[in-house]
Amino acid sequence: MDGKYYKNFIYNVDLELKNNGWSRADFALQLNCNSSTVSKWLTGKREPSFEYIVRITKVLGCTFEDLIS
Repeated sequence: MDGKYYKNFIYNVDLELKNNGWSRADFALQLNCNSSTVSKWLTGKREPSFEYIVRITKVLGCTFEDLIS
């Protein structure tokens, strides 16, 4: 993912977590992954795979375009 889009992705996912009152651990449980994995995504240390991007959009009820805009 391009740097600008990834920054938007991080910001928008973090915002959705706050709006829903979810911790990163709560979100990880819904995605069936480790909370450390979610933390790495949201600190920019690692990008989620396509499979996880699809899961993220389903859990958050949005599109990928919503997350990167």
